[in-house]
Amino acid sequence: MEHFTYRTQGTCSSRVSFDLDGNKVHGIHFDGGCDGNLKALSKVLEGWTVEDIESRLKGNTCGFKSTSCADQLAKAVRKAYGEKTYKFYGWKTADVPPVGGSYKGIRNPRDMYDVLLKCWSMETCAPRLRDKWSTENYTEGQCSISSFLIQDIFGGRVYGVPLPDGGFHCFNEVNGCVFDLTSEQFGDEKLVYDFEHEQLREEHFASEEKKARYELLKKKFEEALTEA
Repeated sequence: MEHFTYRTQGTCSSRVSFDLDGNKVHGIHFDGGCDGNLKALSKVLEGWTVEDIESRLKGNTCGFKSTSCADQLAKAVRKAYGEKTYKFYGWKTADVPPVGGSYKGIRNPRDMYDVLLKCWSMETCAPRLRDKWSTENYTEGQCSISSFLIQDIFGGRVYGVPLPDGGFHCFNEVNGCVFDLTSEQFGDEKLVYDFEHEQLREEHFASEEKKARYELLKKKFEEALTEA
């Protein structure tokens, strides 16, 4: 969750602050303005998405003014969402659109990462790595099932980075765009992302255990989208 503060323009309030958890907005607070109304507005909007706030409040005016506190909030949350940073490899250029159907709120891999944060768990982690998994190290043991779920939505290919134990760490490539939503488990280690080792779901899912974890992650992902 990241905290943002913006100066409002042309309103009685002087600033608005809030937290972003993925694309959901929390803890809205205005400095100045109509205290009671803005407190009520903040309560009503708690947990709303950037898209919902923008679609309902952008362009709202107050009296003879060309804007309002609500309009300024809509502009602020959109700007903040555009400035949000990530830690996974390739996040800055991960702008490919979904090709596998319509997914609420998913416009690019960054949006998918925000949803997967709520889905990755000890249950979806590879059994041999569960002793390393934690709510802080949430991408541990999630690479292959996540990469194939990402492929379902964005297309492209899944490749692997060779690991010392003989296995592969999976990542995605879509139309020349390379990104790795589970790279944070490696910390500051620099991985070499090349296209020498393509990974096929038929081979990975020959393991019933891994296929079951993929199905679980897919179910959790779909449920999270429904709740968004």
